[in-house]
Amino acid sequence: MHSALTIEEVLVKHPKLRVYIMHAGYPMIDDLLALLYPHPQVYVDIGVIVYTQPRPAFYRYLQAIVHAGFANRVMFGSDQIVWPGSHSHVLSSPRPSPSRGSMMSDPRARPSRTVTRDGNPPIQYTL
Repeated sequence: MHSALTIEEVLVKHPKLRVYIMHAGYPMIDDLLALLYPHPQVYVDIGVIVYTQPRPAFYRYLQAIVHAGFANRVMFGSDQIVWPGSHSHVLSSPRPSPSRGSMMSDPRARPSRTVTRDGNPPIQYTL
């Protein structure tokens, strides 16, 4: 387990690099929010925490991200669901309303490149 702040040096050196932090940096919410504030190119996925954490803990974590103003940078459904019966649990989770200009509200929004210029898959950082 590492703090989301461990990638800040890379983000400062490469301000156009779009990054998503898997599992929203759980459980280090303060570090995650400190990273999201100055770096608008950073997104989070909720991934596995929606069904591995107790419902109240997951809600508190997601609410902290939304209440801090970063609802438009949360990706849902970004982990492969491999456990039988878990789909309904994920689909019943609360989702913030898309805000104007958010990734979720703009039909022109596209995910980042799925391969690098040299044809290799992108590097993914798991915190």
